[in-house]
Amino acid sequence: MAKRKEFLIVGLGGFGFALAKAISKRGGVVFAVDKEERLVEEIKDFVEVAARLDATDYKALKSFGVENIDIAIVCIGAVEENLLTTILLKKLGVPKIFSRAVSPLQKEILKALEVTRIIEVEQEFADAFALSLVEKDVFKQISLSEGYSVVELKVPEFFVGKRLKELDLRRKYK
Repeated sequence: MAKRKEFLIVGLGGFGFALAKAISKRGGVVFAVDKEERLVEEIKDFVEVAARLDATDYKALKSFGVENIDIAIVCIGAVEENLLTTILLKKLGVPKIFSRAVSPLQKEILKALEVTRIIEVEQEFADAFALSLVEKDVFKQISLSEGYSVVELKVPEFFVGKRLKELDLRRKYK
């Protein structure tokens, strides 16, 4: 049996809390941390481990064992805490770090830090929601990286029953 991925969720505000529950529900092993005891208590029944931890403290992160995590997701909204946590996770050798950006400057700093992915919660939701409102035949879109997306859409009638090779989409829709 393959090892289940281990996720560290740092920051249990609205986004972090919902993300921790969603990953756990889908079979991921979630370690959820926040400096507020109340939030840790609220999430503890939904995740593998919930702990009160100041993620801006190098020694606390190291003793928690974050270097063994597959993916760390920094959901902290406060810019300075978010950036410091991200830097410490990189220093501790976490292989994949996703970090939330709430401002253009923070996004630029996270790019410079070369995080695996920058999460812009409000922008990503707004883009997806706007697409669903404006494009009646598009059901869902997932951005993979800049310029690349996976899109679920209504298939045009003339596609039905044909093979991709027959449709010759690459030539017709460059």
